[in-house]
Amino acid sequence: MNRSYIINLNEIKQIKNGRVILKNDMEVSLAVVKSKFQNTYDNFLCRKIIL
Repeated sequence: MNRSYIINLNEIKQIKNGRVILKNDMEVSLAVVKSKFQNTYDNFLCRKIIL
């Protein structure tokens, strides 16, 4: 079964071993597009620092 999630980027605690770990300790597996997600998250963090 395929599942999709909407993840609030502000709620991410860390990304490790192909999994997103949220501040509430819930873990979500990343699909094959994990590098695209990582790039999106990195850009989000850079914009957050600038603001």
